[in-house]
Amino acid sequence: GLAKGILEFKESLEMQFKDNCDLAFLRDELEVLCAIEESLDQFFTNRTTMRLLTAHVAHLSAADEPERRIEGRLGTLNQQTQPVLLLFQAYESASKMCVRDFGMVPDFTINGVPVERYMSSVNAIDGLTLSERMRGFTYVDTHLYYIGFEILKNAMRTSVIVAKEKGLSEAPPVQATFSGDSDWSQPGQRIIKIADQGAGMTRHEIAKAWSYFYSSVQDRPKVAADVTDFDSRAPMAGYGFGLPVSRTLTRYFGGALDLNSIPGTGTDV
Repeated sequence: GLAKGILEFKESLEMQFKDNCDLAFLRDELEVLCAIEESLDQFFTNRTTMRLLTAHVAHLSAADEPERRIEGRLGTLNQQTQPVLLLFQAYESASKMCVRDFGMVPDFTINGVPVERYMSSVNAIDGLTLSERMRGFTYVDTHLYYIGFEILKNAMRTSVIVAKEKGLSEAPPVQATFSGDSDWSQPGQRIIKIADQGAGMTRHEIAKAWSYFYSSVQDRPKVAADVTDFDSRAPMAGYGFGLPVSRTLTRYFGGALDLNSIPGTGTDV
């Protein structure tokens, strides 16, 4: 619905300017665009609060019934949130979309190790045993999954496109790097970097990347009529909401989401 509204707004501007409007670029010139994006940030922040409260109450009510109780959960909080496991699940979901749209899936590594081996090997990796690598912490795991899913989708898509353009039989791997040790239950700053070896972004594109009005996907809906309210086959990318909504969710819990890129080399998030 929001994506459809953005396209309808763009169509109304094109009727006035008689040209193909780049709203993400014009937002620094038109105060109304900045106001709309600030309103969207606030909308998603308020939506997150309401969904957390209602879901938390629902989960706590269900916990009173033994057959509906989930071990390790307290309302919406997963007391054993494992970032490695969530990223692997997000990668599996994004892989299905990648196969559907491109017929190819890039590999996924964590600290330079294939994700399946990193999660399952009983041997020490990075000086950490399996139990240490998979140690969890208390967090709203659904939010962490969403953020990882959106970032991985972008990384996998650009990796596959570059591989096809170069005539490669395999796409370059998407790499995740965890800072420090895996014991996220302890206080301190924790950083996850997801890097691809795709097309990269110019400074001009990076400046627009956080805009709700921008998408790097060329083959996407251009008019509101192309967006259906109930589409069971959602595109892998194209609406432009993934990064700004992910940043809003990250900031909601006091975190940050940063983006760095080199054209022709790749992007780090």
